[in-house]
Amino acid sequence: MKINTIYLNQFFFIFIAGAILLAAIYHTILYSHRKTKLLSYYSGYLWFTFLYCFYRVFFPHHDPEFITSFAPDSTLDESLQMVVYLMYVRFIGIALNLKKDTDGQAYVFVKLTPVVIGGYVLLQYILIAFKIPFAIATVVAVIIRMYLLFLGFVMLIKVLKRRARLYYNYLSAGAISMIFFGLLSSAASFMPGGTIVIGAATLLLLGFFFDVIFFSAAIGYNIREEALEKENALKLILQQQQELQLKELEKKEAIYETQLQERFRMAKDLHDDIGATLSSISMYSDAIKDQVKEKLPHLENVLNKMGENSRDMVTGMSDIIWAINPDNDNTNKLVSRMEDYARDICAVKDMQLHFKADGTFSPVKLQVEQRKNTYLIFKEAVNNAAKYAGAKNIWIELSLNDKEINLLVKDDGNGFNEVTARRGNGLKNFEARAKEINGNIAIDSKEESGTTVSLMFSI
Repeated sequence: MKINTIYLNQFFFIFIAGAILLAAIYHTILYSHRKTKLLSYYSGYLWFTFLYCFYRVFFPHHDPEFITSFAPDSTLDESLQMVVYLMYVRFIGIALNLKKDTDGQAYVFVKLTPVVIGGYVLLQYILIAFKIPFAIATVVAVIIRMYLLFLGFVMLIKVLKRRARLYYNYLSAGAISMIFFGLLSSAASFMPGGTIVIGAATLLLLGFFFDVIFFSAAIGYNIREEALEKENALKLILQQQQELQLKELEKKEAIYETQLQERFRMAKDLHDDIGATLSSISMYSDAIKDQVKEKLPHLENVLNKMGENSRDMVTGMSDIIWAINPDNDNTNKLVSRMEDYARDICAVKDMQLHFKADGTFSPVKLQVEQRKNTYLIFKEAVNNAAKYAGAKNIWIELSLNDKEINLLVKDDGNGFNEVTARRGNGLKNFEARAKEINGNIAIDSKEESGTTVSLMFSI
């Protein structure tokens, strides 16, 4: 019967040791990834529990069936048990997140327990060294177990007060398992050998075993809760970002709408007020020209200049009004206006027009400044070719290459010497307009070889 009892207890020890080893390895790996204090203490608790199981497997002669666990020659067994209890208490303290100001009694017990257990283990070896009677060692062991039992009840009460979360329900189940099997183990320790099938140490380890099951479930639940909290926090952040982006988009749309309305208003005001006034000046100057010619001939040139300037200003104003009008944001309208203007000039000057606009250019939407300056540079280049170059042919090309707009205006006219030519307002205007849209402009001209104007800017 004794042999079968020994085998049964050894089977329990081996089984529990294997289960706790697997749990220790798993939670240690988990700690290496998450680096939390809770997993650190729990992994330590599991490893020391496994160490105790390992010791019991390979040193079965200490089984309480034959020698009470309070006997002097079981000091190492008792010491290992106390270390396991110590790690258990430390883990529970971290798991409950005890605070000095809100959990006074439990907090003090957790801080005091390492000192109590350390003192008890040291006292054991002193009792053996001085050969103190066995009865005294037994009394000391009973006192320390009463202390640990009381501590277990304090922790259990603290856990039960927090049962709102399933996490604490798992912890309370583990604490109840430890207390229940601890009481059974203590009772079995005082019973004569051979009277029970399962020894005191086996009952104690069964408490550790169920305790580990419930604590592992608590940690798993806690990790799941943390993951859900992070996921919900991330969702909240994403939602807030989306709301901010939506508000920013609405704000930009409102600003854009305001800008559109302002551009419509400006285009209308320029057309109705300034444009009409300039047109009337031109008409008035033409109307009185004949009278001035007869009576004040010396003012004829002044009137001619006035009419010419006002007409130029009307034309320039028309270009500005066209540029800022939102209805002309479509790049196709820019291409159409450029081609119409070039055809009219070429018809008057008897020049051959070669106009080419790359199809990839058409869908592009240019900013107001880009569209305005592109058109005015083009217009200046065409006017120069028509008025001063005496060209027979003019080539105009518009293209889009890797988000870069390219404008080419080339003629076969007289050209000019870039070194000796006087740098007038035309060339300065080219450079100023190109700079305004962060573009590059190049003018290549030689006498009797025509002129090429190239504009490049990024969209």
